[in-house]
Amino acid sequence: MQFIFSLHPDVEVKNNEKCTPLHVSCKVGNNLAVEYLVSKSANIESVDKDLNTPLHLACSEGHLSVVQFLLSAKANLEAENFEKFTPLHFSCKNGHQKIVEFLIAHRSNIKAETKLQYTPLHFAVESGHLDITELLVSKKANIETVQHKDCTPLLIAIIQGNIKITELLLSKKANIEAKQRNQLPLYLATKHGHIDIIELLLCKKANIDAASEYTPLHISIINGYI
Repeated sequence: MQFIFSLHPDVEVKNNEKCTPLHVSCKVGNNLAVEYLVSKSANIESVDKDLNTPLHLACSEGHLSVVQFLLSAKANLEAENFEKFTPLHFSCKNGHQKIVEFLIAHRSNIKAETKLQYTPLHFAVESGHLDITELLVSKKANIETVQHKDCTPLLIAIIQGNIKITELLLSKKANIEAKQRNQLPLYLATKHGHIDIIELLLCKKANIDAASEYTPLHISIINGYI
């Protein structure tokens, strides 16, 4: 590396993805390269073709030590790419719990929304990351917020068939009557054939006769469950 830099290369040169050497170093988790490039005044807020900063890429790929270094160098932890993903969105989506904990400890916004109205909690639930979901809920993430398909985190968990996350959200008083385009949780669980979630919802007093387009009984007959 010392030899390469002795040739005085342009540290801001970009490839066809508009990634600088710092982007690439952060993506692959090369700590030495990251530190050396920053010492040579590489721009830590440079953006690639998707408007990702080096911090976005380090969080997406799960490189905690790189994330820690970038924040110590004053990287913007609320930077948004073209989909309005923050670094926290990426770390929640990809299941990097230690990074999630670190970002939250540094006051990253747990209520930030993407263009499609996804919060970090939506991504944690959709990707099935129970521990991150628990962490976000413990930090007062909004469990009733809806994304572009009118899904709350509970509805996403039910559609995915994730009984553990469904149990967690219900234990935190998530709305058992929330609707996705007029479809209630019990209807959605029945539609997707998630028997364990159907049983859980009934134990929580979900209304078995509440109608969307059909009641749960209708949809059970249509899908051949009975």
